[in-house]
Amino acid sequence: MINKKNSLYKILSIMIVLVIVVIMFIYSVYNYTVTKSSLIKELKYNSDTAILQLKNVVAPFIESYSITEYEKIINSYMGYKDIFAIIIEDYKMSEITGNKALFITGKIRNKDWEVINYKPSEENKKAFKRVFYSKSQDIVNSKGIKIGKIYIYSSTHFVNLKLEKIVVHSIVITLLISLLLILALYYILRTFVLKPISDIIGSIKNKDKNAIPIKDLVEFNSLEVSLLSNSINIMLKEIRTSRKNLEELNIKLQNTSNKYQKLMNLSSDMIFITDFDENLLEYSEQVPLKLGYSKEEMKTLKTTDWDKKLTAYENKILKKKLSNNPVTFETIHTRKDGTTYIAEVSAVKITFDNKDAIYASARDITQRKESEKLIKEQKEEFETIFNYSKDGIAILDLETKFLKFNEAYLNMTGFSKEELLKKSSLDLTAAEDKERTLAVIKEVLKEGSVRNFEKAYLLESNKRIYVNMSISLLPDKKRFLIVAKDTSSLKLMQEQARLASMGEMVGNIAHQWRQPLSVITTSVSGLKLKSELDCLEKNDISECADSVVTQANYLSKTIDNFRDFIKGDKSYRRISIKETLENTLILLEASLNNNYIKRVIRINDDLEINGNKNELTEGFINIINNSKDVLKQNVKDEDDRLLFIETKKLDENSLELKILDSGGGIDDSIIDRIFEPYFSTKHQSQGTGLGLSMADKIIRNRHKASISVHNEIFKYKNKEYKGACFIIIFKSS
Repeated sequence: MINKKNSLYKILSIMIVLVIVVIMFIYSVYNYTVTKSSLIKELKYNSDTAILQLKNVVAPFIESYSITEYEKIINSYMGYKDIFAIIIEDYKMSEITGNKALFITGKIRNKDWEVINYKPSEENKKAFKRVFYSKSQDIVNSKGIKIGKIYIYSSTHFVNLKLEKIVVHSIVITLLISLLLILALYYILRTFVLKPISDIIGSIKNKDKNAIPIKDLVEFNSLEVSLLSNSINIMLKEIRTSRKNLEELNIKLQNTSNKYQKLMNLSSDMIFITDFDENLLEYSEQVPLKLGYSKEEMKTLKTTDWDKKLTAYENKILKKKLSNNPVTFETIHTRKDGTTYIAEVSAVKITFDNKDAIYASARDITQRKESEKLIKEQKEEFETIFNYSKDGIAILDLETKFLKFNEAYLNMTGFSKEELLKKSSLDLTAAEDKERTLAVIKEVLKEGSVRNFEKAYLLESNKRIYVNMSISLLPDKKRFLIVAKDTSSLKLMQEQARLASMGEMVGNIAHQWRQPLSVITTSVSGLKLKSELDCLEKNDISECADSVVTQANYLSKTIDNFRDFIKGDKSYRRISIKETLENTLILLEASLNNNYIKRVIRINDDLEINGNKNELTEGFINIINNSKDVLKQNVKDEDDRLLFIETKKLDENSLELKILDSGGGIDDSIIDRIFEPYFSTKHQSQGTGLGLSMADKIIRNRHKASISVHNEIFKYKNKEYKGACFIIIFKSS
């Protein structure tokens, strides 16, 4: 009997050990296989998801040449530990750089699994051959044009490490469980297992609310009953443990659900889960907030209530496309109040409560779309201006080397495209302007732009041209944009106009000198006659001498003013507005007198500014000459030819100069154009249209003052007049 018991013990022990080992082995193999398959599937899914997201995200940045921005995005995606490398071929940057080779950038992991910048090399090519999974996608813009290509490479490095841990863990668990079960079996088989059936049934009937026996079964001396009793007790223990584990699992699931809901609510996007009949199953707080519905109203809503753009047929097609890979599309969402916005929706098929469902996130991209449209319009506008502008436009690097230019710039310089690409703007600059050009470049780097900068270009065969340019620092802070106009002919005409004005001035001064010379001649002749008649008195000599000295001083001052004006001093220093005006009026006195123009001068207020006296005199002469010509042409009655010049202090650091004539004013249809170069209402033989343009340039650009013109009706000596009124406001710097 004992031998039979021992035999049963041995048989049961061997069978149980074998069964446990086999089961644990099969479970371990199965667990390993399933886990490996799951990890690899997850790796591929993450890679596919990443490349789909990346190609859409980086497209706008490639369009706007924002390399730094999409490199930041690549770097963030390298946070997925299974991604070995992300490479982008940027066709747009290749075009703008003019490089025939592809512009390639990206991130890759080194031997220590650290993320580094990607550079094409043989070592990296070999590394790509060892990766487990790779995929590429074309990057297209909104027109469907390919603007780049993205590659993603994934490695099983971390998958293998995880699998190794699983294998070790499975072996340890198998050994521990097997050992525990064998020990338990050893204990059970050494005790009495046979118990009265009635006691067993009675104990089993004594159960709690969960139908689990309250007490363990007692042990008996009989091996079979004892074995049965202990087996039942073990089963009861496992049931209780399972029940406890199930309760703990329910608590964990509840906590997980709360965390999941919290994560949904933290997102700024609308997140919702629907069944395949568009009924809402779950949604984040942003859904009613963005759509304007209450939570009570949300209970009866379907997705079709706010997404009215997709037709029933399109919805049906979309659902067929849904899988574990997300589908992204754009649609129109309608709020409760009827307003709409553009939404980007990403949807994926999931299992929710053991049923197929759709998980979707929606983002308001109205502003992004408007920005993309604006960027596109600005780009097209810039390209049109760049290619078809009559002014020369060029893009330079920070060392002023030419990177890009339009046809007008080539025509202006006379160089070929290949020749100009080898030069810099400084290479073309005349020697006397290089130092000034470098100073302007520093100012552009500091202030961002400089306008109306004039300098000379020295081209082939020592050809010299004069250009007026505006320079701006582009947003990337690495390039300059210059717009240049050839002003050589304008400069020549300005000089010719200046010489013509000086010639007229000389003639008027010569005419004006006749009066003081006549006074001198008359005084001396009278003195001589009295001497011959022997009626000369002592005071006659004194009066004659005073008269001669007065007229000589007048002639000397006229000569000094004219000499100062023509000597061409270009230096800037502190000058007086009042003194400059007085000198100007002395130079123009003869011309104004010859045309019978009466002056009303009120220049008591004065201001000192930093400027050039000769240039400012030239500007005043051009404005006053313009009034003189208008008065001469339009006012037949010489008594009505009036010119008012007045200064008035506005505050401690600003002065207003007013020049008003009685010439009838300027036609309202052209008054806004009188400062434009070559614009004139006079006959071609009487004017070039440069006088007021030169005055505007001298006053506004070189002396940082403002100038404006308007028509004014005024009274003088009880008579009403109308004329052009020039207002110039100077500020002391």
